[in-house]
Amino acid sequence: MELLTKCLQQYCQVDYTSIIVGDFNIPTINWMDFAYCTDYISTLFTGFVRTGGLTQFVNFNTRGNNLLDLVLSNDSEIVSDTPRT
Repeated sequence: MELLTKCLQQYCQVDYTSIIVGDFNIPTINWMDFAYCTDYISTLFTGFVRTGGLTQFVNFNTRGNNLLDLVLSNDSEIVSDTPRT
């Protein structure tokens, strides 16, 4: 996770809009109120999201009771909807 967040930080430290999409498989993060567990992976990733000024757009569970699929951006108005399929 450290290598991933370092790589993503490089792509997000730009003057244009960045969008990160994927299945991050971090079920311990509660994205609805942006709370997280104290485990290392969750802390590292939410720290990256917070310091990068990223917005998480998916607001529904994507696998069972977990929200694993994320759409993140440094522009809070770039995504208008994330439809359920």
